[in-house]
Amino acid sequence: MRFLLLLAALLAASPVLAQVDPAKTPPITAKSLRLGGGITCAAGSTCDGSPLSVTVPRTGGVARSAAQRLLDIINVKDHGAKCDYATDDTVAIQAALDAVHPTYGGDVWLPQGGCVVTAPLRLRKPIIHVRGAGQHVSQIITTSSTFNVFELEENYHRFSEFRIAQYGAPTATQVWAIHDNTTGGSADLVIINLEIGGGHSGIYSKGGRTNFWRPKITNIAPATGVGIQLDGPAEARDIYAPYMENAGGQDAKAGIYITGGAGIIITGTQLQKMGTPLWVKPNPNFVITSLIITASYFDTSTGPGMWLDAGPDNTRAITNVMMTGSWASSNSVGVKINGVTSGVHLANCEIYGNSGIGIDTTGAVAVDGLQLTGNQISGNGGAGIVLGSNLQRITVTGNHIGPAGKWGVNVGGILIGSGVDYLTMAANNVSANSSYQITNNSTATHNLLIGNNDGTGNLVLGRPSLPANSTTGFPYMPVIPGDPTGSPVVIGGTAPFAVASSGQKLWVYINGGWKYITLLNP
Repeated sequence: MRFLLLLAALLAASPVLAQVDPAKTPPITAKSLRLGGGITCAAGSTCDGSPLSVTVPRTGGVARSAAQRLLDIINVKDHGAKCDYATDDTVAIQAALDAVHPTYGGDVWLPQGGCVVTAPLRLRKPIIHVRGAGQHVSQIITTSSTFNVFELEENYHRFSEFRIAQYGAPTATQVWAIHDNTTGGSADLVIINLEIGGGHSGIYSKGGRTNFWRPKITNIAPATGVGIQLDGPAEARDIYAPYMENAGGQDAKAGIYITGGAGIIITGTQLQKMGTPLWVKPNPNFVITSLIITASYFDTSTGPGMWLDAGPDNTRAITNVMMTGSWASSNSVGVKINGVTSGVHLANCEIYGNSGIGIDTTGAVAVDGLQLTGNQISGNGGAGIVLGSNLQRITVTGNHIGPAGKWGVNVGGILIGSGVDYLTMAANNVSANSSYQITNNSTATHNLLIGNNDGTGNLVLGRPSLPANSTTGFPYMPVIPGDPTGSPVVIGGTAPFAVASSGQKLWVYINGGWKYITLLNP
């Protein structure tokens, strides 16, 4: 037995140590060998690992045999994998995955190289951590479009620091790099610095308490391909800093596709050059709730940047969505809202340069509680904002809807549908758009439009175009019991006014005193 060959195996078990080439290692025949750091091979032994003891060179260090240390991490090469970019390593890697503890799992190490697989790799036991030496160093490679690479059949799995390269021509059947094959969802799935590429779909997850940290998913399959799909009713699902791009211009279905779940946080996302970067579409008889999107970028795609695609009734609704500090640009539509939604809030976002409408709620069946606050909406090929006819309890405040910086005018400013009710629209800068600034088609009676700069300096109180027989929709002014005697604080360029309940007088405070006109009976 060659001592250095065994030592090379020991070093290979630790990814941070240098590798030794066994082919260049001569046999050791010494009667006794002792190396610094507490490594000893007993005289006359065969050095098969059992008598080779290793003591950590620090106070309290305990000697363990090399055989014990080699069991700390399961290396796929110890089960026969070659990882030479050519040999079929499916059986060897599956053996390594099956070798973990049946209850407490373990680490499965993918060394430097390309490990070819020709059938699904099944995680049949819980708490398996599959990890490599880096995204471009360790690879799992497939050349077929007929199977999912990793099938999750238990909970608490982790994948980190390697690449899944899915080659082979994409087909109409969706093929995933990581696929949740459990009944109730594989809980506590963690992805760290994983790269997926080659023309298929990325990660399909339906378990709760999941955390996807910096996945890179590129060249997603056209038409049916999805970067990440969150399915099922599970809660607490985080996606942090994913990067997804179809550099070749493939029209993938979606970057992040959410069909189920609650308590979803998406942060630092960059999704571009695909069908729809973020598509939220509840499954039948399901409500998606509590979705938070921050500091994300949805760009250069053939569909909407973000699409809240709810169903026509409460059985497929979307509720409580917050999108903040994000931008949607160079898509067909910036943000699109369909179906039944409630509690949607877009704040401090940039919606610019889209070929169509900036924020489009035309297809909404019922939208309750939409808030648009502090957004910049510029350079869109349609209206900046379209409020569809089925909206109510809407707040549109403090938005800039018009040219800004390098982004020019929108085709239109704000278009208000006929059925919009309980709308508060205030302090918006809506000016210099090419066709119109504010077009109000609402016939409802509970809307307040005040203090919006439409480039004309006009202030509209109450409902525009009020019919002669209306009983609601009027602006109101204060009523005093008699003639006014106080000296109100005057804001420059304005004049306070009030109606006296006695004497039928309309009073105006101007030029330092009160003046009135008498109101006549018709």
